[in-house]
Amino acid sequence: MKLNKILIYFIIGIFLTIFVSSSPSQINILNLEYNLGHIELIEKTSKVGYYPDRLDQPIFGHNLSIYSVDESNLYSFKFVPPFVEFTDGFDKDKNIGKILISDNFNFSLIIPSYINENKIIIYDENQKEVGVFNLVEKQSKTTSNLILILIIGSIVFLILLFIRNYRNSKN
Repeated sequence: MKLNKILIYFIIGIFLTIFVSSSPSQINILNLEYNLGHIELIEKTSKVGYYPDRLDQPIFGHNLSIYSVDESNLYSFKFVPPFVEFTDGFDKDKNIGKILISDNFNFSLIIPSYINENKIIIYDENQKEVGVFNLVEKQSKTTSNLILILIIGSIVFLILLFIRNYRNSKN
């Protein structure tokens, strides 16, 4: 009887794992610089991972929109740039922490990546454009890793073949 219970729990666990698991997708990590109301893209990194669901968005704030090649809106959300920085510190028994408000800082956002994405536009609270970034990457003319591996493999194969033939000719 114990074996049947263990088997049933095992089967239920397998089914729950299959139904509950979520698969990661392609995401973009945007490193941004905020400077006196204007936002510049420092770096964009594409990875496989998860982006925030953003169910709770501020009522007022900046709006980031991802547009496709045909100018349709693929994704949009509101965010508040991190103007406020809380610093902690103690000197003996005295708290020397403070609140810093800055108008020049760097921050990052994680957004989904789309096959037909073209550009990102960030609007401020007044719907004025404060940042426009092109997401289409230029095609590089470098050789792919597969071609490089094939070339190195061929050279190693030819060297081994040469060594084998050299040893056979000495015998």
